[in-house]
Order: sequence, then C-alpha cells, then structure tokens
Amino acid sequence: ISRIMVNHNSMFGWNFYPGIDALYVIGDKLRLVSSVNWSGRIPSFTDLYYVGPTNKGNIDLLPEKAISSEIGLKYKSGIISGQSAVFYLQGRQIIDWVKYHKDSLWESSNNTEIDTWGFEMSLKFDFNSKYGKDFFIKTLNIAYTYLSADKNSDIFISKYVLDYLRHHLNFSVTHQ
Repeated sequence: ISRIMVNHNSMFGWNFYPGIDALYVIGDKLRLVSSVNWSGRIPSFTDLYYVGPTNKGNIDLLPEKAISSEIGLKYKSGIISGQSAVFYLQGRQIIDWVKYHKDSLWESSNNTEIDTWGFEMSLKFDFNSKYGKDFFIKTLNIAYTYLSADKNSDIFISKYVLDYLRHHLNFSVTHQ
C-alpha cells in the first residue's frame, strides 16, 4: 500500500509527502509489517507571531520535515494478540523554542535536527473472546515503549525537543 499527500499553503508553497506500507503474511497467526513515510508540520500561529514577556515568535520559520521508518511483527492467536516494532525518525528543521543565552527570551527556531529511534511492544488478552461477555475481566493490555533521541544543533538551550519519556510502561484492564 502506498500513499501520497500533497498540500499547498499560501505562505509555504507546495509540499509532497509520500509513504509506503508493506505487509508479509508469515503464517495464520504472524505478520511482518513495515513502513516508510515522509511528513511535515507547518509552524503554528504562536510559533510565527506570538510576542510575550518571555517568548518571541519568528516569522522566518520553515516547515518541519521528517522521514520515519518502522519494521515489526504482529501476532494473533486465540485470546492473545501482540505486536512489536523497531522505528527510526529523522527530523530536520524541527521547530523548537530556544534560548541563545540564559537571560534571553525564548525564540521559535528551526535550528534543531533530531534523530529518534526506539522500539515498542504490546500484548492484549481478550477474555471476552474465550469466556463470553459475562466474564468479569474483558481485556488486559500491557505495552512498553523505549525512545532514544539525539539532537544535532547549535549551542543553545532547548525548551521542548528532548523532553520525552525514555521508558513508558502502560497497563490497562477493562472490566464490568
């Protein structure tokens, strides 16, 4: 499956964002999935124009650009389904609020390049499918994500770009 997104903005012109997804069936229960996608984000009104006591927008900002890729496995058998994947994102012209000196204002800027990689895995137990809708526990979900980001930029203080959870573990139960 492939997709193409083309958009036009009077301020930033035409942008072209292709993507491709592939799926290979290994067996009745297992699938290999992969994707590569190009994406972008135009600056917000705040990024461009906001001026306040601690912040200053930047009318010269360019749209962010990124390429993301992922490869993983999906499994489903009986009450258990799960997936795992490794991913990589290469972001350029990333919009961030930065300070060039500790006493200066936060300014929106395109100075940041960021490379992010990680992996994720999840398991879901669907008890309804085996025990029926009257069983007390409907589903149990467990998910884990690991992220690592490397920022390539000039020397400045970044407000947002490297503010992320390195480890994220999530449990959820659906019950009646």
